[in-house]
Amino acid sequence: VGWRDLDEEQQQKPYKHNDCGLYLAPSLIPNSGLGMFTAKTIPPASRVYNGDVVIQVEDVQVNKRLRHWYHNNTNDDDEPEWHLHDYYWQSSATMGEFDADSVHSIVPGLGMLANSHPGLVNVVMQPPVREDGNGIHRSLHPEAGSSSQYHDVHYKSLQHTKIDAGSELFVEYGDAWFSGRTESFGLLPLSNDFDESQSWLVEYYEETIGKNWENNHSESQWKEYLQSSFQTREEGMRKDRQEQMEKEEAKNDTDEENDDEDDELEDTLKEDEEFETWLEDTKTRLKNALPSSWEDVQSYLEHGTASSSVPQNAVQSLDYLKENGICLDHIQPTVGVSTNIPRAHKGAVVVREIPKGETVSAAPVVPIRRHHLEIWDAKHYHSKQKAGTPWFLNSQQLLNYCYGHANSSLLLFPYSPVVNYINHHPTQANVELQWSSRYNKEELLRMTPDELMLKSSSSGLVLEIVATRDLQPGEEVFLNYGNDYETAWQNFQRQ
Repeated sequence: VGWRDLDEEQQQKPYKHNDCGLYLAPSLIPNSGLGMFTAKTIPPASRVYNGDVVIQVEDVQVNKRLRHWYHNNTNDDDEPEWHLHDYYWQSSATMGEFDADSVHSIVPGLGMLANSHPGLVNVVMQPPVREDGNGIHRSLHPEAGSSSQYHDVHYKSLQHTKIDAGSELFVEYGDAWFSGRTESFGLLPLSNDFDESQSWLVEYYEETIGKNWENNHSESQWKEYLQSSFQTREEGMRKDRQEQMEKEEAKNDTDEENDDEDDELEDTLKEDEEFETWLEDTKTRLKNALPSSWEDVQSYLEHGTASSSVPQNAVQSLDYLKENGICLDHIQPTVGVSTNIPRAHKGAVVVREIPKGETVSAAPVVPIRRHHLEIWDAKHYHSKQKAGTPWFLNSQQLLNYCYGHANSSLLLFPYSPVVNYINHHPTQANVELQWSSRYNKEELLRMTPDELMLKSSSSGLVLEIVATRDLQPGEEVFLNYGNDYETAWQNFQRQ
């Protein structure tokens, strides 16, 4: 029973909630897939949404290396990078940095579903809390280690920034995330480029044309200002580099003499070439932050160069969101542990009435190869000669948050808010999974696992969690993970 069982008229006119505060809808950044939008005004320094779970992924590269050694695969680069790589957060921000030698944090919800924009960041991550699990003893209970202990990672609006209703939410990936992906994105403006371009527009308006758009603003005036500003900027950068080189040269004079003058000359020429490339790149990024036409200068100044880089100044109409978006705040984490499952961690509960057949939440998913979640060990994992034969040890905790078939090499990790708190129940399930009819890329559904994993981007696969009966506020949401899961869990408990 679910969405597909409703008649055609019901499908065309799905039940709408006027009090929904968070939506999934197409991002206003071109070619950026889906984004998250607030339907309510958020005051400065305020929590944006409910907290979520953090899942720590440990020693990914080490496990990959040992797995390859076990299978006598000598080339570590012969398989595509797993798609979660683009969603990593630093474990120092989530309290997980000491869980293993190398830890990457997976933060569903805003941490994965919200987009980023170097000049429009409006929410910032707040660290999670580490909770011991419901009296679970690591040596007595089979539930130990099955779910994360990191909870309530959440986001707040900036200290002095109100977020208007309809605004797209942008988290901070950091400039390095964008500058390290020029092959994918080109030379996008970074945060300092939007700041500098905005200051240029203010200077142009106040000093060059004397705050008089009608009489003094012209295409020739604007081009002349840009030419002069870029020239002054470049001269300043070259002067700064020359001063830095002179300081380094003076320091080297006090060190031992370098007899290899050819190597020194080669290094200097290489540095010069790299500087010229960097100089041209920074100029291009700044140009891309500025209005491309002189007719747009006044609009860019009024709205800001960052907001002007996104259609509609990054604000969507509420009517559009209600008609085309999927509500994401029908559910929230339980305040304490799940009330219906012994020794379970948190669960998910309904916050408002949801009729049968209504979408409880959307669940975009990332495809993962099952073997990427394998944990391996060896006598010595830094040297193949000393390692001996590696052995399979276990699986990453992330496996317990993925959907998949026992006989499939492909797993699907859902990353929308709160959905990873939905627990399994074999007899009390009140929701089911269905492929979304709104946001899926149909070509992805026809691909084999190998074809899907070879794609450079995994975005475009979306499930919907649909109520199989009427749900009441405060009621816990349960999903039947399937008979295979139930049988495997019962067998594991008996062991």
